[in-house]
Amino acid sequence: MNILEKIKQIVRLLHENEESIEILKNKLSDSDRKIDYWLHYIELENVPITQSYKIIKEIKRLRQERRSCKNELSLMRVFKDNEQKLCNDQNRDILLNVVCKTNRKQEEAVYSYDAYSQEEINQILGNKGGIE
Repeated sequence: MNILEKIKQIVRLLHENEESIEILKNKLSDSDRKIDYWLHYIELENVPITQSYKIIKEIKRLRQERRSCKNELSLMRVFKDNEQKLCNDQNRDILLNVVCKTNRKQEEAVYSYDAYSQEEINQILGNKGGIE
């Protein structure tokens, strides 16, 4: 591959990154809108148990999709904040390390259930020991 082709490829990849930000934002917004739909549906409709289970599965899928979009957007934000480091060859490794560090934090993140006390959770779920 000659130098012109390499530069064209780099520029194309940077454009793809820009486009992916908008795609991810739209996907995140769509997930939020669909989650809100199901929450309003549950609030306003009399939902049979069999449908409740299907709705819960759909909300879980949407939440996982949403989390994935948020993580990707977070990585893109780190990249955009440090994008000028691409111009200096000594800083490129720093940029890569910052993005990798953010990715590791996301992979190791532990989300807490702090809206309810453990006793309230047990009462709602009918558990004696805790979250199962």
